[in-house]
Amino acid sequence: MNAEKHNIEEETAPKHDCNGVKMYNSFRYNICGELITVLKLIDLELTELPKQLPELQNLYEINFSGNKLCCLPSKLLNAKGLRIINLANNKFRTMPECLRSGLRALKHINLSNNCLSHFNEPPACLPLLKELILAHNQISVVPYWVFSDYVFMLDILDLSFNPCFREAREFKQLPKNRIKGYIKSLKLINTDFTVVSLGLLLYFPLLTSLDLGNIKNIIKATNTIFDFGKDYIPRTLEELYLKGVCLASLPDISSLRQLKVLDVSENYLQILPANGILASSLQFLNLSRTMLITLPDYIGKLPHLTHLMLAENDISSLPSSFHLLNNLEVLDLYNNSFQAMPEIGSFTRLKAFDIWMNYFEPPSKPAGENGTTYEDLIKNLREKFNFLDRHNFIKEIVELCATETNSSFQSTSPDISIASLMAENSKYQSNIISKPEEENWESESSDDLFDPSEEYFYRQVVSLDNCNRDFRKNCLKFCPEKIKNSPHLFQPYTERSNSECWEQRRLLVQVENMSLIEDGQFEDA
Repeated sequence: MNAEKHNIEEETAPKHDCNGVKMYNSFRYNICGELITVLKLIDLELTELPKQLPELQNLYEINFSGNKLCCLPSKLLNAKGLRIINLANNKFRTMPECLRSGLRALKHINLSNNCLSHFNEPPACLPLLKELILAHNQISVVPYWVFSDYVFMLDILDLSFNPCFREAREFKQLPKNRIKGYIKSLKLINTDFTVVSLGLLLYFPLLTSLDLGNIKNIIKATNTIFDFGKDYIPRTLEELYLKGVCLASLPDISSLRQLKVLDVSENYLQILPANGILASSLQFLNLSRTMLITLPDYIGKLPHLTHLMLAENDISSLPSSFHLLNNLEVLDLYNNSFQAMPEIGSFTRLKAFDIWMNYFEPPSKPAGENGTTYEDLIKNLREKFNFLDRHNFIKEIVELCATETNSSFQSTSPDISIASLMAENSKYQSNIISKPEEENWESESSDDLFDPSEEYFYRQVVSLDNCNRDFRKNCLKFCPEKIKNSPHLFQPYTERSNSECWEQRRLLVQVENMSLIEDGQFEDA
């Protein structure tokens, strides 16, 4: 018997044969002894594990991710030395029984992308557990056992993409005298976290990494934190991520002596406070898409800063102290309002740089003749941060092209501008609601008499069919779908659906100050 350790991976079995003999025969063929330490059955669409599993007493790691499992066999309880189990991308609705009652030596559990609705009971391995990943499930409440005295070793907890903070009032019942807060890395991305839930962070005084951000295109369970008080920020933080949480002002982090990473991108900051509130220990600072128009002078007083991301703002100049950032390696100024190349010749360590989409053409060697070419600098930045969809244009050219070549703005004449379209639209509307000329009712026949119940009346009043359709669609291009589909949003008559809400609104949308028409109102007395 071969005494070597083996990494068992199922690669030869066909994916369509979930429980067939072929898969088991191949699996059995790879077993050369009892010292099997790693078992991987990945992306096989298994609904259950083979019944002929051997006794795997020496198993160290299990990876059953990418299947359709909803339960595990009790035979796995024999793997007394199991340390890592990966059950991601399966169909588990509750915690497997073998985790609840056995496998006490486990240190890493991954149950992400399953159908878990709760995780109220702790696993049997809780005293030794170091990492628990429960992201992308349907957990509606944070497990209370996370705060118990039995959580000695848990370093990483990931509850991202679960609506577990919708009922923030439940955290008022937490037993404060039992909370130790040993967790060091806490990920709560897209969990409905709000300002009301900030008090929960006080129970984790040893946090080194905190992620409360949002993923851009995911509207489910969105975090909303308008103001982040400094009293709620753990002093031991080294990484803080607050991406896209509707921040109105930058939190005061000057007291965080160990903070190295700060990401507050995609917020509504507009301007940074005049007094220095940034930690001097910062190495990575992301202020992209924060509507900034200027930078304070204390930005240059961050001696350890190596990455500065300022893309898609309205910044037109850099502060006078900016040249003091001698350790700067990455600088992102993409899509701002610079009219000339800023002075970056003193940044001898610069490895990645992007300044396209401003009001000038970047030079071939922005850091001087002896520096790296701009082509290499921009390539390094976009590949490192996956910004491969960016454009290499100057802003004036982009704006000109957007007016002349974009199909959303084109009309019958290429010389018609947006302003002329708006003027034409306004003129057309004014003609619709203008007071009609006096008519001689006695000279008209019965066929020519005005009937307000006719369909064409509403069409003439509220329709904008004669306006440029492309221009109107472009105005709504960035409008959220839930607003576009709302009955309160005006749409031309020909583009409305036949739903009941639109039928009711059709009768209510009249010319201003015109009342509803009652039955018999125009009949002779």
